[in-house]
Amino acid sequence: MTQKLFDLNDPNFDPTVRLPNSNQSFASIRSQNLIYVDKTRFIYALARDNKPKFISRPRRFGKSTLVSTLEELFAHGIKGYDGHDSYFKGLEIEKLWQDEKVYKIMRLSFSEINYETKSAAEFKLSFIKTLDSFAKLFEIEIPDNLDTIAKRFAYLLSKLEDHSLVLLVDEYDAPLTSRIDLNSQDYQDIVKIIQGFYGIIKEWGHKFRCVFITGITRYKDAALFTAGNSVKDLSQDPRFGEICGYTLDEIKNNFKEQILFSTAQAFNLKLEEVTTADQEKLLDKLAFWYDGYCFDQAGLTHVFSTWSVLQFFADPLGCFDNYWYNSGGQPKILQKAFLGGDVVKTLNDLAQEKLAVSLSHFINPSSLIAMDRKVLLFQTGYLTLAKAYRGRGDSLSEINQVQLKFPNHETISSFKKLLGDFIFNNHEEEQDIFSIYRVKFIQALLNHSQENLINVFNTVINTVDCFHFPIKEESMLSALLAIFMMSCGAKISVSEHQASGILDTKVSYQDTTLVIEYKFLRDKEKLSDKLQTAVTQIVTKEYGNTLHNLNPWRLAIVYSQAQRKIVASQEV
Repeated sequence: MTQKLFDLNDPNFDPTVRLPNSNQSFASIRSQNLIYVDKTRFIYALARDNKPKFISRPRRFGKSTLVSTLEELFAHGIKGYDGHDSYFKGLEIEKLWQDEKVYKIMRLSFSEINYETKSAAEFKLSFIKTLDSFAKLFEIEIPDNLDTIAKRFAYLLSKLEDHSLVLLVDEYDAPLTSRIDLNSQDYQDIVKIIQGFYGIIKEWGHKFRCVFITGITRYKDAALFTAGNSVKDLSQDPRFGEICGYTLDEIKNNFKEQILFSTAQAFNLKLEEVTTADQEKLLDKLAFWYDGYCFDQAGLTHVFSTWSVLQFFADPLGCFDNYWYNSGGQPKILQKAFLGGDVVKTLNDLAQEKLAVSLSHFINPSSLIAMDRKVLLFQTGYLTLAKAYRGRGDSLSEINQVQLKFPNHETISSFKKLLGDFIFNNHEEEQDIFSIYRVKFIQALLNHSQENLINVFNTVINTVDCFHFPIKEESMLSALLAIFMMSCGAKISVSEHQASGILDTKVSYQDTTLVIEYKFLRDKEKLSDKLQTAVTQIVTKEYGNTLHNLNPWRLAIVYSQAQRKIVASQEV
């Protein structure tokens, strides 16, 4: 099946019509002659034996398309059917695949099974309904007295021939990560259901031709990775580092028309005016925004975000944006992690260019509730491997840390938005605090308008959820306002160590640098004393004195715990 190129001289030229959705099925992509980046060499590696395998990737990285490719392979093989050519014609696997059998397929999307279920009991009923639909398809009648998922699944398997079933599980962790209250009985009941299901997979392993499971997170709660389990985790296997996402070469080879079109749009050129240098410039910018993801413990490979690349090429104006954040970058489980954590520590940790986590916590997290937040940010797509943590001949006993980092500009800016969305109230009936006050903050900052800046800060403080984020100390005030300013695009340094002391906050935007010294006013303390202390501290410790070439602005600010607002400020 050849991929016909567009005629660039055709007035109806539209490179967006052949772009797939990142979760579109393999058969749909191939039947409509959409662009398919050939990943079938990985499909062959997954499918050539019957050992259960697992791969985790963030949302919108093409896991569903991967699963549907396996489904098509085992359901129809590599030969044509129903009057059309094989959907694998011309792909790498066509020369590799030797199995001529077709198999029964059980594809379970746990996000669909979990959809709109509000309790473990509802999830169980939805799961049973799904299993029963497959039993009917396989012409198997499951007795009504088998009242658990494990029993019904085991009975179904008992009626099948050995090595006759292909089990494909997409988003295995959706029922768990969608439930915020991880300590509830409902959550524990869901865990037991899933544990029972995977226990049957292990017990009846001889019935499967292939078992492939995908998810976002990886932890022991789900019983998939406990000791003695037969599932092979390939998530960070160097051989599968490119199985999801696009490499630069894959983008160059498969999206030639889209690169040309987007270059013309982004740089306001006619198609015939676009040069090779222009296209390379666009690819460099594309990499700055969307490249840098490494899912390879040896650090040998990196990929672009699938969804973001497709959405960028679909944009008629060639605009760069945080495409991934709104469609997949806000998993609910992250909200629990940050609501229950130390915001100040999180902000200080993530202000570092590279972040270290212990190897044991990284490769073997025990549960969602106990998981290191940096590991959870890695699993959900905000952080990636900064360098290899395992190479040829390494002694693992000598390795005790894994280095992480933000992969690209999109994830850095998305993370700032994530923190802001979790901390500041954005009710549907209100306009977004960031869209309203971003411009006001930037204007106040660039114009050194003290009154306007304090008004913006107090408005932001009033939107904070005081239950989850009570401002009881100076460090919390500093952290919350820093998160707001980060979300506006400013570069922030909190609790910066200088030769003469620790500077509360330094804010940089364009050619302006703002230095802030906060003071926290409690009951029975004098406002004038607090303000003077802050002013004196800035002067005597010479905060901002080295910034004379950066349009410096120095402010002393006093926050009243009783009034819950900034009550005084003074320019130094």
